[in-house]
Amino acid sequence: MEKQSVEKKIRWNIPKAMACVCGVLGNSKLRIKQTKKYKAAMKKLRELYGIPQTQIWIMCLTCERYMDDTDPSILSSFAQMLAVPALQIVSWKKEIETLIDRGFLSWRRCIDGDFIPSPSFCNSLYSNVAFVPLSDSDIDETDFLNLFAERYESRRDNNKPSYLLQRELSMFEDKYKGLDMIKRVMEQIREKNNRFIFYDVANDLLQGGDSSLNDTISDLYDGSKRYSVASEMMEETHELFKKGLLEFSKKGNITDACMTLSDKGRKLAFGAKAFLFEDSINDKNLIKVDDIKKKKLFYSDENQREIDRLKSALQEDKLKKIQQRLRDDNLPVGVAVLLYGAPGTGKTESVMQIAKETGRSIVHVDISEAKSAWFGDSEKRIKKLLQATRTLATLPPRKAKKCRFSFLTKRTLLFQSARIPMRAIARRQRTRCKTFCLKNWKTSKAFLSQRQISLPIWIPPLSAAFCSR
Repeated sequence: MEKQSVEKKIRWNIPKAMACVCGVLGNSKLRIKQTKKYKAAMKKLRELYGIPQTQIWIMCLTCERYMDDTDPSILSSFAQMLAVPALQIVSWKKEIETLIDRGFLSWRRCIDGDFIPSPSFCNSLYSNVAFVPLSDSDIDETDFLNLFAERYESRRDNNKPSYLLQRELSMFEDKYKGLDMIKRVMEQIREKNNRFIFYDVANDLLQGGDSSLNDTISDLYDGSKRYSVASEMMEETHELFKKGLLEFSKKGNITDACMTLSDKGRKLAFGAKAFLFEDSINDKNLIKVDDIKKKKLFYSDENQREIDRLKSALQEDKLKKIQQRLRDDNLPVGVAVLLYGAPGTGKTESVMQIAKETGRSIVHVDISEAKSAWFGDSEKRIKKLLQATRTLATLPPRKAKKCRFSFLTKRTLLFQSARIPMRAIARRQRTRCKTFCLKNWKTSKAFLSQRQISLPIWIPPLSAAFCSR
């Protein structure tokens, strides 16, 4: 949240003016002696920062404590410095929150009531330059999530009742309800406490980590409500799980379970910037079309026609027509190609050469990356791989080249063109030679119903192999 401009040099000494104000405030019981120096210092500070007198006092007292011994400030410390009862300045709490919202102060390690000067404000004092405070219009969605998380997590080190925290969070959300992200979230998630959980998990994702289920729930709820919400989440019957906005990154018991935003949740939270947080294929698994070596493969005449038909169907203009016909029939725009045959007959190399000729990159994933010994984990891995490939295929052209054709392991081939997934599975069998050949394919009703094409790769007669050469 470091958006402040600190370019304008100030001719007079800012820290000296603040020290003058602190000198008058000390042990004053708020009976301020209006000396010329004090009046001049206050006038300069108010004109510089554009904040009222009470906020200037709070800033000066906070900086005095922090610069003296890096001590944080609380209302009771101010009461001691001013020699007044704490109740006399309890109304300052709202002013302190305003200063935090505008970037002058920040909570220390998210502890409510324990604050220090913000790093950017301290830097402006060190350099004696102007500090431009944040206005509400300067707060973007990232700033909102950071500020919200500070408040959300403030219960970890104090005994604030949950209903007070929920009321503060509701007021803070309402203050920035004009942000596009908040509009989207409020439309999708009606229950306010569920929105609060969503914001906190989104902020953890921004910070590069997952959210502890236990900590996230404990921050917001007390007593039996905490365990009822935890039970709903563990059973994935909670609203955020039922709507597909959250998913578990690690699921054990309530103390070690971790969750994060799903792909749908990331799009809801970050909109057009969601692709920055989506899983994508790394360079290790990506075989770019320029890196594929062109080879001449030999097929029988009959199978050559089938290969040519497949290549023709993958041309962009014809592929769009296929897509449109499927849409007109209210069918999913997915087409699957099933390749099977003995090892060494050319299944993989056929895919490589089709990719080369049609200008498609290949995603290669080892089978160990898609399989797991743990129940249900293989499905999650496969889903993650498919989503990563889909993300790579739909990235904006300036962000990445479209991966329009993908290949996963010897057993599973994933063809991707624009947004059309096509899957092919290669079956391993014993072989007698390594001639590349395709037999005329036939499709079952089950395959046709899923828009799948079966292409057997088989061993031709020896004479056919010599003739093809």
